[in-house]
Amino acid sequence: MVLEHLIITGRAMEQVIVELSHGRIPPGEVDIAAVKPSGQRGKEIITDYRALLAGFAQKIAEETGDRASAARFVHPWFGGITAHQWHVLAAMHQRIHRRQMERILAGG
Repeated sequence: MVLEHLIITGRAMEQVIVELSHGRIPPGEVDIAAVKPSGQRGKEIITDYRALLAGFAQKIAEETGDRASAARFVHPWFGGITAHQWHVLAAMHQRIHRRQMERILAGG
């Protein structure tokens, strides 16, 4: 379920980063309930997660415009943040859940 959550949030964040870097505000708003995993995925989730990691880096490298764009998109906890701040948030989010996965795998 952790990997599924990371895939959902990772895809959303990469799109927000690209849009904001081009001065465009993504439609809608962040919905915390929408990023909750279903828990219905099997072992293929590992392959999908690896694809997210490779695809995220590639999409950011190829599609990002102005990394210093002042455009902001609202995160429900942090308020309006820029593309750069979303990128930092994406990394922090991955780190938090990586630690969570390590604890799960360690049996704790």
